[in-house]
Amino acid sequence: MTEGGVGAFNQIDLQKALAGKAASASPGIGELTEYMSGRGSPKDIETVFQLMYLYFTQPRPDSTAVVALKQRFRAALANRGVSPEEAFNDTLSVTLSSHHPRSAPITVATVDSLDLNASLKFYRDRFADASDFTFVIVGNFTVDGIRPLVLTWLGGLPSIQRKETFGDVGVHTPEGVEKRDVRRGTEPKARTTIVFNGPFEWTRENRYALASLTEVLRMRLRDVLREELGGTYGVNVSQSSERDPRQEFQFVIDFGSSPETADTLRAAVFQELNKIKQDGPTAEEIEKVREMQRRSEETELRQNGFWLNALASAARYNQDPRMILRRGELRASLTRAMVRDIAAKYLSESRYVQVRLLPEQ
Repeated sequence: MTEGGVGAFNQIDLQKALAGKAASASPGIGELTEYMSGRGSPKDIETVFQLMYLYFTQPRPDSTAVVALKQRFRAALANRGVSPEEAFNDTLSVTLSSHHPRSAPITVATVDSLDLNASLKFYRDRFADASDFTFVIVGNFTVDGIRPLVLTWLGGLPSIQRKETFGDVGVHTPEGVEKRDVRRGTEPKARTTIVFNGPFEWTRENRYALASLTEVLRMRLRDVLREELGGTYGVNVSQSSERDPRQEFQFVIDFGSSPETADTLRAAVFQELNKIKQDGPTAEEIEKVREMQRRSEETELRQNGFWLNALASAARYNQDPRMILRRGELRASLTRAMVRDIAAKYLSESRYVQVRLLPEQ
C-alpha cells in the first residue's frame, strides 16, 4: 500500500512535496500488532502528524506502482537462489518455525498472488480504528507546544471503539534437537548457528539474567574461539524473549569458521556452555558485564530510540514506566549464581536448532 503514496500524492509527488523537510511516516502490520511510526525535525513535526493522519485515513492505491513493485521482487528473487547466505537464512527460518506457512520464503508465486484490491481492503480494516492505538512521542518538544498537534491530527483519527486482540497462529519451535546442513557455494568457509529455544518464564529478573548470560558468553566465546583456537571469522551471541502469544525465548550463538574447524569450534561452544552451567561466570566477568551495562545505559538514556521503545513496551505490557530508570537495581543484584542458574535452566542440550552453511564440495 505504501508504494502508492498517500492522499492526493503519488510516491513521486510525495517525495517532491517533502523535499527540504525532515519528516517521514510509515504504517506497519506485524504478527501481533499494527502500528504507525513517524519521525522528523522539531520544525517539521506537524508534517509528520499530517502524514500519519493521511496514512490512517487516505491510503492511495496505485496499480502502476504495484506492477513496478512486483518487477523489483521478481528481479530480487531471480538472484536469491544463487546466494548461499539466503539459502542458509531460509533453512534456519523454516526449521525454527517447524515449517509453518508464515515462515515460508517468498516465491514468484507469492509475488504473483499480490492483489491490490485485497490489500487495500485489509489495510483499511486494520487502520479503521485508532481507539486501540497508544501513541508514544519522544524528542525535542514541549508538552504545551505539541498538544495542539496531538489534538488535531491524532484526536481527529477515526475511532469506532472496536475490541480486539492478537491471535495465536500456531508457530512453534521444534521440541528436541534439529540439525540441518546447507551445502551451497564454493568458497572455503562455513557458518554455524545454534539456537536454544522453548518456554520461558517472562519476568523482569529472568529477562535481565538471560541478557547478562548473553554478554558473559559473548566475551568468553570470543576469547576461546577467536584468540585461543584462532579458528573463527567472528562470533556473536544474542537473545530475545516474548510474552505473546506464548512466553518463549530464543538464545542464538552464531560463528563463522573454515569448514575444517566447524566441528571443533562447535564442540568448544558446548564445552564453555557446560562450564557456565556448572560453575557460572567468574567474578571478573560479572564485573565486566556490570560495567558494560552501566556504560550502555548512560548512552541509551540520551537516545530518542531507546525511550521510544522502552515507553512503548511499558504501555504494551502494562508496566510501570518508572522501572526504566531503575535498572541499577538489577545490576546490583547480578551474581554468578544468577547467570549459572539461567543457563542451566534454559540452555538445554535436548532442545536446540543447529544449521550450518558449508561449501558444496
